[in-house]
Amino acid sequence: MLKLALACVYAPTTATTSESLEFLNRIYESLPSLTGNASDEERQLHVEADRFERRLNAIEMLDRYGLHEPLAFFKVRLYFIPLI
Repeated sequence: MLKLALACVYAPTTATTSESLEFLNRIYESLPSLTGNASDEERQLHVEADRFERRLNAIEMLDRYGLHEPLAFFKVRLYFIPLI
């Protein structure tokens, strides 16, 4: 379920709206928690879920200033930052 949720939230879509932010928050809140006997793959997915939470907070801040970006903004932009 975690893998599917992360794939859905990072799908390139139109700009984030207040409704979609509420939906993204509900997805985050419904993610399963990490158990003590988790596999390496599950641990990595939870690292991605933590990253999703931080990015969701950043998208909410951008939204407060009138900048409406999809969550996929982070995946695309962070990989194309030129090194100077």
